Amino acid sequence: MVAKAEVKLKKDSTSCKRIRVFLKKFYQDLISMIIYLANFYINSSYFIIRFNKDIWTFEKDTY
Repeated sequence: MVAKAEVKLKKDSTSCKRIRVFLKKFYQDLISMIIYLANFYINSSYFIIRFNKDIWTFEKDTY
């Protein structure tokens, strides 16, 4: 009875380990993707701001 319980526990622990490793990898990928998207968004918004600033300075210079 105890041996059976131990074997079952071992099986459960290995499956839990697998799930944990999978979740860890999944979250790492998710975080890296979010960081990549955030960087892209920040860069694009910075570019838009810079572009608008250039237009504004151009308009200011012409008037």
